[in-house]
Amino acid sequence: MLDTDPAGDRLTEAALNGTLPTTGVTEAIARRRRAGLPVE
Repeated sequence: MLDTDPAGDRLTEAALNGTLPTTGVTEAIARRRRAGLPVE
C-alpha cells in the first residue's frame, strides 16, 4: 500500500506520542452547525 498522504507521518507521530488532538461529539456537532451542515 502506498503512503499518499503528505501529512501521514506527522499524524502517525502525533498519535503514537499521544498528542493527536481529539474532538468530542459536542464540538463536532457545533462545528457542523456553524458550517451550516446537517446534524441528525
